[in-house]
Amino acid sequence: MEHVTFIIKFILLFIGTSTINFLTIVRLLKVKRKWWAKAVLFVITCLISGMIIYISDWGNLPLTFLIFMAGIMVSSEGSLTEKMTIGLMISSTIFSGNAIIDNFLTMHIDGKSEFRLLMAILLYLEIRVFAPVRKSDLSPSMWKLLLLLTATPIGIVLSVILLSEYQTNFMENKNLYFTLLLIALFSFAGLLWTFTMLSKQRSLEQQIMYEEINRKYYDAMKQQHFEIRRLKHDMANHLHTLSALPSDRKDVYIQELLENDAVTKALIYCGDPTVNAVLTVKEEKMKKDNIHFNAKVEIPGELPLNKADVCALFANALDNAIEACNNISDESRYIILESHWQKGMFVLSMKNPTTNIVVDGNIPITTKLDVKNHGIGLASIQEIVKQQNGNIQIKTEGNLFDLFLYFPV
Repeated sequence: MEHVTFIIKFILLFIGTSTINFLTIVRLLKVKRKWWAKAVLFVITCLISGMIIYISDWGNLPLTFLIFMAGIMVSSEGSLTEKMTIGLMISSTIFSGNAIIDNFLTMHIDGKSEFRLLMAILLYLEIRVFAPVRKSDLSPSMWKLLLLLTATPIGIVLSVILLSEYQTNFMENKNLYFTLLLIALFSFAGLLWTFTMLSKQRSLEQQIMYEEINRKYYDAMKQQHFEIRRLKHDMANHLHTLSALPSDRKDVYIQELLENDAVTKALIYCGDPTVNAVLTVKEEKMKKDNIHFNAKVEIPGELPLNKADVCALFANALDNAIEACNNISDESRYIILESHWQKGMFVLSMKNPTTNIVVDGNIPITTKLDVKNHGIGLASIQEIVKQQNGNIQIKTEGNLFDLFLYFPV
């Protein structure tokens, strides 16, 4: 009976340790949205969580390390540098912890399992508290810097385990080995702090970039709207000109004015002047591109938001819809815009037909060849919604693209 109880306890401790380590890895890695990817990740997590590591033992560490890194590569998304960095951070921490437990803390297998579970819990809590809230998209140079820093702790672990002679000098260098493994273990805290700081820096850089883009967009839109208003204001001058023109020239001049939407079209869509300016300019663009525009905007007054953000929300959404419509035949081009502001909630919905769109999470990947300079419109919208503590949903059903967002105002 004691043996059965021991086995059950050991299995529970092993499963608990592996599960917690799996949750830790998931918080750092972008795991593929496939069932087999999660299965592979869990299996390799179980492998490293329960692996016994003794000084100078070549039987376990090298093969397990290679299997773990290979599993990270096939089960996660991101660049090669990113996956290598996260994989080395995790493996060096768990390997060094296991080596300390197996060689210095206890020789009893039950005690080892309990220490492993405790280490897994502490590691998860550290990740939960200090790691970035969302998966970070660091620049390639930042990932290379992290990879270089990660080479030190994994190098220490591999050197202590594989390059030491247990029989001859373990007792003489016991304190040295323990200290080195402890340094490798606690270096994870420094790497995690560096990772977090780089993530915050990257996020700040992106926020500044989006704000600058939105500001320039708003300034350009405001200038265009000013030109339209100026043309309307100059109507008195046009009338004076008409009175002075000969009869055969008056009809031509009048026709030119009537063909200008700035003269004939009402500019009031809602109570917010920024929204009016954006929709006026964009509807003129849609008319030239033979896109049917159906707008229902119920915004009774000026939105209490940054004007550049208001401009970016509507202009970027419409620009993406116009671009999608221009890739299909004329008779199928349409854009449906609905927006409401009531009871403290702002809502924006945009529907338009589209061709094949590949969706990565919530942001469709741009189909343009110049990827670096395109595809930031929806990312800018998502950043604004995030700042306002809102939610954004992007989906495609058949040939229909649907953008829906809301946040409290």
